[in-house]
Amino acid sequence: MEKTMKSLLFLTCAVLLVGCQKADKPVVPEKKNPVVRIEVMVTKPTTFAEVGVYYGKLAGTENATLVSVIGGRVDAIHTAEGAPVSAGQSLGRVNAEKAGSNRDLAALNEKITKENLDRQRQFLKEGNASQISVDQSELAWLGAKNALIDAQKALEGALCITPISGVVTRRFVELYKELPPGSPTFSVTSIDRMKVSIGIPEPEIAGVTLGNTAEVTVSGSPGTTWKGSISRLSHELSQDTLTFDAEVTIDNPGQKLLPGTTATVTLQRRTLANQILVPSEAILASGQETFVMVEKDGVVHKTAVVTGPSSRTQTVIVRGLATGQNVVVAGNNQVSDGAQVVVTGSAP
Repeated sequence: MEKTMKSLLFLTCAVLLVGCQKADKPVVPEKKNPVVRIEVMVTKPTTFAEVGVYYGKLAGTENATLVSVIGGRVDAIHTAEGAPVSAGQSLGRVNAEKAGSNRDLAALNEKITKENLDRQRQFLKEGNASQISVDQSELAWLGAKNALIDAQKALEGALCITPISGVVTRRFVELYKELPPGSPTFSVTSIDRMKVSIGIPEPEIAGVTLGNTAEVTVSGSPGTTWKGSISRLSHELSQDTLTFDAEVTIDNPGQKLLPGTTATVTLQRRTLANQILVPSEAILASGQETFVMVEKDGVVHKTAVVTGPSSRTQTVIVRGLATGQNVVVAGNNQVSDGAQVVVTGSAP
């Protein structure tokens, strides 16, 4: 009996001890999810300018390659690559003495044949010559006239006379070198205005017409933009590149841009009215799903959307949003569907 009483007393003390330990354990408050602060924008119909980005090389709007028609020795070089030149200026001499003599001979022959033609026409009026004589004289004069034109062209080639103003972009000759007939001597490019040749893929040609505005940038001049427009547009798809060939022309004040430089063209393709636009960073993706977070009454909701064309900063929402909704534009990657939020600002 005494042993039983001791056991009951021991169990009672143990229960009391456990109860005391539970009473002394601190109470941990239940954790609550922190409220995320966000910024939103209110959707509204907006006009969107659809653009495309393309790449090409700069070239002058006018280019001329000078040719030595009769060839011969390079007797003089008057200019260097990169030097500015004016139309009609001689850039060098290639067998110019012979070319000059040939031109003088052709000019004299043209003069003689023309005088003979005039005499034959007068004789015909007086009845002292036949029409056949006149025709033969005219044929001889026309041949001499063509020969004079060729001789003049050969002389201009021998004197390396540029037909346009610009800069020397390439020199093909060396002093005292012997050139075969038809050899190139210099290339000259007018760079007051420049052009960029680009290819526009078939799915992006809609809305592109002559005069569409464009911006051109080059890596060598960061932060500088040259404004221009479409000056040439092919209406047939190239079978080699599967693109429509186009040219963008820009002014080149100060001649800072040089031929051959790689350029980036941002071309305005078409304008779409009454579009819902959101900043591109507001759009999220998970697997095959594209969505935005929309705030209403302090709670965000995941909203699936279908996107359309985009610019550097904005994207058109084709389906999924309506006018007057609050799209989360800052903090959207910190919330989940159904989360409570605090709106701290609105984007324009």
